[in-house]
Amino acid sequence: MKNIRRVSLFFVLLVLALALSGCMSSYSFETVKASDLQKMLNSSEKFTLVDIREADTYQRGHIAGAINLPFSSFQEKYQQLKPDDKIVLVCYSGSTSQQAAQFLLEKGYKKVSSVAGGMEAWQGPVTK
Repeated sequence: MKNIRRVSLFFVLLVLALALSGCMSSYSFETVKASDLQKMLNSSEKFTLVDIREADTYQRGHIAGAINLPFSSFQEKYQQLKPDDKIVLVCYSGSTSQQAAQFLLEKGYKKVSSVAGGMEAWQGPVTK
């Protein structure tokens, strides 16, 4: 009887571990270096670059081609982005874009990336 309980407990724990690992892996986003973003922009790769800084900061200088969806209203406006598109998020230092990336993944978006170091790490040109 003890062996049956141990085996049952083992299988329950195994199923729980597999279920949790599956959930965690489905909510992971890619981190992109600023230098790799520059290469992506110079290539023919298709993606949507989203600057989530506030509008006044965005207007002072942003990466050419980036659309502005400020983080303060991101939860209300994120649906402007297509769930099947590759989306690259950039903020000031990289931490807020990670929060936005996690949010998009939880909403069913699949190809989401965050720029490590954000605009602080960006060495390329900016446009106003």
